Amino acid sequence: MADKKISALTTKTPPVDNDSVPIYDSVAGATKQTLWSAIKSTLKTYFDTLYQAILVSGTNIKTIGGASILGSGNIAVGGTGFCDTQVYSGAGSTSYADLDLSSVVGATTRIVMLSVRSNTYGSIFFKTPADSYANPPQSGVGYISCGNSGDNFQYVLVKTSPAGVIQWLRASPASTTTLKVVAFW
Repeated sequence: MADKKISALTTKTPPVDNDSVPIYDSVAGATKQTLWSAIKSTLKTYFDTLYQAILVSGTNIKTIGGASILGSGNIAVGGTGFCDTQVYSGAGSTSYADLDLSSVVGATTRIVMLSVRSNTYGSIFFKTPADSYANPPQSGVGYISCGNSGDNFQYVLVKTSPAGVIQWLRASPASTTTLKVVAFW
C-alpha cells in the first residue's frame, strides 16, 4: 500500500464490518488501521446523542387512539373529548342558524354538551341540521329556557351533523349569548 495513493486503490462497496480502514492517529502521530465495525460503532454512539433512537410506535413514541403516528395521512381521533372552548358569543338569531363545531369536535357526528350563558330572558333551541322543526318544541333535548333576569347559565346536549354542525335559535334576541363546547362523545 505504501506504493499507491488511496485514490488509486480499487473501490470496495459496500464495506463490511471486518474491512480495515487506514486512519491517522493524531495522538501517536502515526498511520494505523481500524475496522469498519469500529467506525460504525463510534458514529452510532455520537449520533445517538444528537438524534432519537429509531422510532417504534408505542415503544419510544406515543400512539393516538392505539394508532401509530408514523407515516402519511390523517389519523381520525374518536371517543370522548373534554374541553371548555367558546364557539359563539353574540345576540343570536331568531331563525335557525348553522354553528360549525367541527374545529372542536371534528367533522363527524357527535353528541355535544354545550354550556349556554345568557343575560336575557328567553328560550333557546338547538337541533341537528337534518331535523325539521317548523315551530320549535317547548320541551325535550335541545331546549333551554333562560330565567327572567341576571346571568343565566345552563347545559344542553345536541347531536351534530356528520360535518360537525348544529343549528340553533333564540326565540327573542339577547344582549349576549355565549356558547361553549364542554364535552363531546
